[in-house]
Amino acid sequence: MQPTPSEVLADFDWKLLYSLASDQIASLKQPTLRLQLSTVVGGNKDATMPREVVLEYNKDELDNLIAELERAQKVGWPSES
Repeated sequence: MQPTPSEVLADFDWKLLYSLASDQIASLKQPTLRLQLSTVVGGNKDATMPREVVLEYNKDELDNLIAELERAQKVGWPSES
């Protein structure tokens, strides 16, 4: 039985956005991080079209994400078998 190819990160891009107002809130002044991830199946960039995933984080969400990634780094990623 052949293993199912897994999706791997091929590329990423990020932008820091700063919203001054919205149609619902006159004064918002909230920074937002937009993270765009491009993934491919099996790690072969030429074999498949990348899948784009766009995530947005406010400051609190980004702080939580960073803390989780730091915890994962201390524990170590699972090894591939």
